[in-house]
Amino acid sequence: SAASARDLAAIYPERVVRPMLDAATDGLTAVGTPHRTSAALKMLATLTPVFLDAQLVPNGFVYLPQALELTLPGIDPNDPSKTEATFRFIAGASARLQLQTYDSPSEGTKQLR
Repeated sequence: SAASARDLAAIYPERVVRPMLDAATDGLTAVGTPHRTSAALKMLATLTPVFLDAQLVPNGFVYLPQALELTLPGIDPNDPSKTEATFRFIAGASARLQLQTYDSPSEGTKQLR
């Protein structure tokens, strides 16, 4: 079902992405329902290529800080499936970020010291 959500979000992002991210947030904040947490992590990992694609969702990166924070409890040595979904999300998000080096600052950036 996560792959179907991803495909539907790619076709109609303005109607699908926000409700799916809201559902993932609900699943990740539901303390007493671990099955919802796992499903939300898998869906979030699958949805990452869509909501972080600037052509499909221009402001998709605004959701990233909260999503990263909510997925940290998914790193669970007692639940390898949940941990794998968490790392799939983090790896997928990391692959879509534009990283910048601070060795030689470009115009408009500040050098860290």
